[in-house]
Amino acid sequence: MAEPVTFPGVNFTFKGDGDAIGDLAVFRQPNGPANVSCWQLTADEIAEVNRTGCIYLTVMSGRMLFPNFVGGERETRAMIADTGQLWERDHA
Repeated sequence: MAEPVTFPGVNFTFKGDGDAIGDLAVFRQPNGPANVSCWQLTADEIAEVNRTGCIYLTVMSGRMLFPNFVGGERETRAMIADTGQLWERDHA
């Protein structure tokens, strides 16, 4: 299963319950609406995405669904650039 990983720019951690729900490090956009997390896929998951071209997103929010976005770093930065500050990067 994909695991959340830290990345340059993380400035907040949502705390999990310690059992079923782990902590989630995010870039929380100052004065903006975005919380960005980074997920590392396993080799098997990468092979599955390459085979099918599909990624599934599950949000455990009951009957309420907030807007979500799934993409690489470049696409994510471009998507949230209009809503506020971006995180500093340690690579180009």
